Parts: sequence; C-alpha cells; structure tokens
Amino acid sequence: MNSIRGRMRDNKNGIWLDYDQAKCLIMCGKLAEARDFVIPVLRKKQSEPWAWGALAATYFKSDPPVAILLFAQGLLHVGDEKFAIKLWIGLAPLLASAGYPAEASMCVKRAITVYQSEGWKLKSNLEKLSLTAWYDNDVSVVGLTGFLKQSAQGASQYLLGDTRSIAGIVENIHQSGKGFHVYVDRYKSYSVPIGLFKSKSSPIVGNYVALRVTDGGDVVEAVPSEAVLIADSDIYSGKLRVTDKGFGFVEDTFVPPFLIRSENNGEEVQLTRVMAKDKKKGNFGWKAIDLKVIS
Repeated sequence: MNSIRGRMRDNKNGIWLDYDQAKCLIMCGKLAEARDFVIPVLRKKQSEPWAWGALAATYFKSDPPVAILLFAQGLLHVGDEKFAIKLWIGLAPLLASAGYPAEASMCVKRAITVYQSEGWKLKSNLEKLSLTAWYDNDVSVVGLTGFLKQSAQGASQYLLGDTRSIAGIVENIHQSGKGFHVYVDRYKSYSVPIGLFKSKSSPIVGNYVALRVTDGGDVVEAVPSEAVLIADSDIYSGKLRVTDKGFGFVEDTFVPPFLIRSENNGEEVQLTRVMAKDKKKGNFGWKAIDLKVIS
C-alpha cells in the first residue's frame, strides 16, 4: 500500500485507496488502524451505506453495540436494497447475540427477499443465518425502520470525534454546484461539499450557516443558522456607482460585475459585504458578496 501511495498521482480520488487499505487492515485484525483510514472516507461519504458498514466492521468483534449502531445508521441511508445486503448480513448476528432475535430475523428476511426478487441463489453465509435457531421466517419486517432509527442514535460521535461549532456566512457557490465557500473572517474561509449541507433547501449567498469542524480543520457538517455577528462582515447601504469596466463601488466597497445590472448605476442598494484581501495589492478591503436594490 505504501508503494502504491508513493506512485499515486490522482490525490483527488485518494479516498478509494484509503478505503481499500482499511479493508485490508480489517482482514488483518488491525481495527484501530483501519478506523484511521475509514473515518476520513466516511466524512466525505456520509450518505453512503457501505461507508458506514466499513466503520461498523472495525467494531464488529471489539464492541458489538457500537457496530450495531453504525450498521443501523448505514441502513438508514440505503436507496437500492441490493446495496443493503452486506449490512443486513453483518447486523443480523449482532442483534441475535444482543437479545433481539425478532429484529435479527427481520434483517435476514430483508436480505433473502432481495435475493429472491433478483432470482439469485442464496450465498452460504445468508443460508447459514436462515438456518439458525433464532431465525423466524414468519416475522413481519414492518417495524424494522423504526428500530433502526432508534438504534442509530449517537452514530455521529464515532464519525466526528471532537468537533467545534463555527459561525460563518455563505460567500459564494462553486460554479460546479457541488459546493460552496463559507466566510468566517478575513483570514479564514471553508470550502464545503454540498453533501454536507443539512437542509432541504440549497445554500444561498449571504445566508448564515453553522459549521461543525474537527480539530484537524475538516468540515463535517453545515446547517442553516440565524443571523449572528461575523467578524469582518456587515450589511451596508449606499448609492451604487458602476464603472465603465462593469464593476462598481458603494463608497469604499468593491462590487463585483456579476452582482450588477446596467440599470443599477446610481441606485440605492443594500450590500452584504466582507473584508477580503486584494491579491494584487496585498491589502484588505470591503467586497460585496450580495446586492439588493432598495425600493
């Protein structure tokens, strides 16, 4: 693995090498080391059941209650049942051993149902589970989702570790639409993947967010927030002056061209602005990130 890492050129997709190395370490029984590789992958793939399953596997033998919690969390993210089979099979014996034979039977039954609907032959591990003394083929699976939700409570602590909350303001949306930048102060901003934004709506420039950040500086969650005091940011009103080059000013605040329409020249506007560094001059100055015309 170290040899492969030394020749890796595509650092952007290095998480897949991390995932492969974690699986190798799990097979070798080096579970703590495996966790060090799985957790960064899961932080980027929190909606993927297989990633939760990989972290659960590192606790399977050493701490079954934690493995149950993590398997349950992964199963709550399943869209296509075919991708849940490994998690059902992993969770079932843990539940049976923990005194939940009915729920264990539900997991096995769900996995068998997928095999039957796809016309597949049962694999030996699933067939073995279906022949255990605790398995009940007549069990109803109706209550399984509720049980999983209850069992998954607290899963995030095994993903996030020690974190802190940081308030910020959405500065811009990436052109790709896959992320956005959050302004914290003149010296710090964070690039946030869109998948970490926990909201039914999309992020909006000028809106406030609360970030959950690890001690290592990784953003693991972003949620909408009420307006709060952000260092080096405020709301400012004044008359917009548009230059011949398309950009503008409101007093000493620079207004980028993409915020301006030709008819805005001379209008009273309200700006959401931040203190930004001029890359050419090296000094800080006010820059608008959002503009609203005052009626």
